[in-house]
Amino acid sequence: MKTVFLCLTLFFICTYNAVGQGIQFEEVVFTPFVWVQQGYVDFADIDNDNDLDCIISGYNNFGLKAELYRNNGSGIFTIISSTPFDEVTLGTANFVDIDNDSDLDLFISGLSDSGQVAKLYKNDGQGNYSIFSGLTPASTQTGAIEFSDIDNDNDQDVLVTGYNSTGNLAKLYTNDGNGNFTEVLNTPFTPVSSSTVAFADIDNDNDQDVLIAGLTSNPGLPPGISELYKNDGFGNFTLAPGTPFDGVTVGDLAFADIDNDNDQDVIITGYSYTSNKGESRLYTNDGFGNFTLSTNNSFVPVQSSDIEFADVDNDNDQDVLITGLNDSLAVSKLYENDGMGNFSEVQGTPFQGVSYAPSITFGDVNNDNKPDVLITGRNNAGEPFSKLYKNSSTPPVSNENHYEAFISVFPNPTKGRISIQSDTPNLITQIKLSDAFGKSYNLPFTTNSNEILLDLNIASGIYFIEISTKDKKETVKVIKF
Repeated sequence: MKTVFLCLTLFFICTYNAVGQGIQFEEVVFTPFVWVQQGYVDFADIDNDNDLDCIISGYNNFGLKAELYRNNGSGIFTIISSTPFDEVTLGTANFVDIDNDSDLDLFISGLSDSGQVAKLYKNDGQGNYSIFSGLTPASTQTGAIEFSDIDNDNDQDVLVTGYNSTGNLAKLYTNDGNGNFTEVLNTPFTPVSSSTVAFADIDNDNDQDVLIAGLTSNPGLPPGISELYKNDGFGNFTLAPGTPFDGVTVGDLAFADIDNDNDQDVIITGYSYTSNKGESRLYTNDGFGNFTLSTNNSFVPVQSSDIEFADVDNDNDQDVLITGLNDSLAVSKLYENDGMGNFSEVQGTPFQGVSYAPSITFGDVNNDNKPDVLITGRNNAGEPFSKLYKNSSTPPVSNENHYEAFISVFPNPTKGRISIQSDTPNLITQIKLSDAFGKSYNLPFTTNSNEILLDLNIASGIYFIEISTKDKKETVKVIKF
């Protein structure tokens, strides 16, 4: 087996007497957005003018809706009239380039006035859509639809879950590159409704694995499941045994590298049949697709939920917004990440609490390099709404004592000895070593002003080195073989 050694370089921005970061959002009062519940919302640049436009679908007291809005580049939206879209609820509206022509087409699925629909609409590159007559995936409701290149042929395939006239389903379709979809037979996926789906490369082998959660109808299975399937790189999936995930329904899940160790962690929310209540749980990844429940964080437990990651304060880590029903109260809570996967709730946000199949999406709508957020759903007054919140967060403020530094860790993987080097003398103040289970190790090391030599006289496996400077901490994953 060929071993590739990597030199991991950490870029530190060190600041003395920093005032800190102020996360702040402001509601945009006058928007043209239709108010909906049990809907779906997403941002995308539909007309290739380098700003984010918007789709909103769902229903309100006036019926079903599916409306497209064009952005003028400053975050001011105008409805596009006479779109051909089917209006749906209990479904999704996914932007995706189905035919590799460098524009974003639209797939709409859900419950319409005439029954369940699943339709593809092709984009002409300027944001004008027409219905596509090719082969499309199955229609569904109360489910989730997720696109991803599952077989590494550079087109977008799709996994469809939910409920239709035949019952619960979980169907995988491959794309021929022109937007025609063909069902993959004999997949191992458990059919689910009230479901959520997310693709991610969980084991760093450059293919897309998938996590599916939802309500089953199989008497041999628990009512709620959360099942992880690993991809062999050709779109063939195998159920991963022994995962720690609690089965949930009417929830959401999202992958992100929350601790900057270059693997995909996951938050899962929804109703748990184990605890008989809503949950919000974070699971950290060891880099090989093995997950461990994090006990360092306490997120609001929710069901009928939606969650979304974004770097809201531009500090190069993923923060998270969690919405849903907490007991009988609709909530929308933002949590700030410290860069090591420790989250704290941001107080004083203007977000309305939202539940009843809410939908949220982040995007920089006014081109100020800060992610704004659009939230739809039902509020605590029982009313549907759609509200845009502008991100007005301020960056860190510092005095003149500012410097930049690099720290490198080499080799990685290693047979035993590693070198931790900095380009600034005496920059490193402390190092700590722990394994994937949190056990700490006190190992002798030698040092000079710019380098620390550490001998890993321990068993083979995955370890984490916490490197501290005067102003910052970073954690590096190291593999000993």
